[in-house]
Amino acid sequence: MEKNTKNRRTYLILRDILAERIAQGSYAENEKLPSERELANELKTTRLTLRDALFQLEIEGQVFRMDRRGWYVSGKRLSFNLNKDIGFMTNLREQGQEPGTELIFCEEELASSMLAKVLKIAKGTVVYHIQRKRTINQRPVLIEDIYLDANRYPGLQHTNLSGSVSVVLTDIYAINVKYADIQITPIAFNELHAKSLQVSPGTPGTLISRISYDGNDNVVQLDQEYWLSDVLRLDVRTSEKF
Repeated sequence: MEKNTKNRRTYLILRDILAERIAQGSYAENEKLPSERELANELKTTRLTLRDALFQLEIEGQVFRMDRRGWYVSGKRLSFNLNKDIGFMTNLREQGQEPGTELIFCEEELASSMLAKVLKIAKGTVVYHIQRKRTINQRPVLIEDIYLDANRYPGLQHTNLSGSVSVVLTDIYAINVKYADIQITPIAFNELHAKSLQVSPGTPGTLISRISYDGNDNVVQLDQEYWLSDVLRLDVRTSEKF
C-alpha cells in the first residue's frame, strides 16, 4: 500500500511540473514534447510513472498523443456556442484558427431502422453517407458522419463536399436549416475513427449529434461529429435567471 501511495504521489508531482512548464510557455501550444525517454531521464523517474503523469494531463486536455509521433501540447480550446451553433469553418475563422476538411467518402446506402426513424423516411430508403475528416491548424480533430435522404438531394455526390454542406444545400437545393436538436455524449474512439485521427483506439472523445430541420419541420440531415476531447469548450447561456 505504501509503495502504491508513493507511486501515485510521484506521478502527480510530475504532472504538476509538466503543467507548470506548459503554463509558463516552456512548451508552446501544439509543440511536440521531448520523448518519454528524454523526459524520464531528465526528471529522474521511470517511463511508466512519467506516462501516468502524461495520461493525467491528457485527461485534463493539456496534452494530446499522436500514434507513432509522440506527445504534444494542446492548443487553446475551441469555443463551441450551443446557442448559436454556427458552422465549423466560420467558427474557427472567427477565433483565429485555420480550418481544413478532407472528404473520406460519399456513398449511397440503405437506411437502417434507426436511421430511417431519425430522418423520418422508410426503412431501406437510399441515403447519402458522407464521411469527412476535419482539422484545426492542420491537426486532425474530428471525424464527421453526415446522413441525408438521397431522394431529396439528387446528384449531391457530384457537388463539392469539402466545404460547408449547409451552403451546398442552400445554393443548389434551396434548403435552409432553421433549427437543430443537439445531443452531446462522452465517447471512446473506435479503431476506424482513431486511425483516421492518428490516435489510439479508446482515446476519449466527445460526440455531438445534430438533427437539423428546415422551416417546415422536415429533417434536413443527421450530422454526427466525433471530436477529440481536448479540443472543445462547450459554452451556453441560459435565457433567464432562476
